[in-house]
Amino acid sequence: GGEALNGMRVVELLREDGRVTGLLAEDCETGLRYGFNTRAVAQATGAWADQLRRKTGLEHIRPLRGSHLLLPAWRLPVAHAFSFMHGADKRPVFVFPWEGATVIGTTDLDHTAPLAEEARISPDEVTYLLDACAQQFPAAGIGAADVLSTWAGVRPVVSDGDAGRKPSDEKREHALWVEPGCVTLAGGKLTTFRLLALEVLQACASMVGRTADDHGAATFAALSSQPMPSLSPAQQKRLIGRYGRALPQLLALIDELGVEPVVGTDTLWAELAWAAEQELVLHLDDLLLRRTRLGLLLAQGAAAELPRIRALCQSRLGWDDARWQQEEQDYLALWQRCYSLPIDD
Repeated sequence: GGEALNGMRVVELLREDGRVTGLLAEDCETGLRYGFNTRAVAQATGAWADQLRRKTGLEHIRPLRGSHLLLPAWRLPVAHAFSFMHGADKRPVFVFPWEGATVIGTTDLDHTAPLAEEARISPDEVTYLLDACAQQFPAAGIGAADVLSTWAGVRPVVSDGDAGRKPSDEKREHALWVEPGCVTLAGGKLTTFRLLALEVLQACASMVGRTADDHGAATFAALSSQPMPSLSPAQQKRLIGRYGRALPQLLALIDELGVEPVVGTDTLWAELAWAAEQELVLHLDDLLLRRTRLGLLLAQGAAAELPRIRALCQSRLGWDDARWQQEEQDYLALWQRCYSLPIDD
């Protein structure tokens, strides 16, 4: 029964007599603001959590940046993940296969840039990760010229405020803050998502007059088998895992558009069409960096493929020529700023 609203920013929580009674949200595309009345707000906004919750003064979010380098698989082919300690600071670092490429990551630094800006790797982080690769694979001779793309994220680590503690020494435990009408979750790990979600729902339950129980049922319903003769077993496994119950609709697009992948990747052209039609794409970076990963996997953010992407997706997105040209310009500027190798100021 839920409804997802994309591109909506919560401006503030509305309170009456010490209780959260709703929220004010802004449509980032139009600037229009909307009020919502609520019985309970579940806030799971990561590093942004402190901007809205009523703080107790005991704990706060310490934003920590983790950055990665992505290499073509042929340049550093690995069959499984390697984990080892970096020689400079004894932190664990990983080299692993991902999406048909190879990733080196990650760093762990205080993120001091404004959270409203897209996170990006620093020159020092590039050097740190290349040094890690040279330590583990000295014969490969990996250098900056081998890097296809970079990306960075911000971890919402819950800290007790000890300024002397190194980022990597902070605990990764989650925290749950409850005030009347609002539950805020921060911290934790992706691998415990179900337990964290249940904890949030149970904290909200009394506010909405419901119960929240987990009886150990399967997270996803079993899929009915459907013949896919045009796809290899590896392609079938990948698409079943990614699209679940939406697979029949995707297969209809594959019947229409064929099984051709975007060169150099496992992503089918039909998946781009599906994302444009079904996955709430507001801007070109949504399509190429999040709904698909082509902007990370292909040189220069997939610039060479943009004409064909335009031919396939422009009408599906409902953009006129002027809109597409502006989106392309904005996307390439964003990619250069935040997803390529940085320029050392």
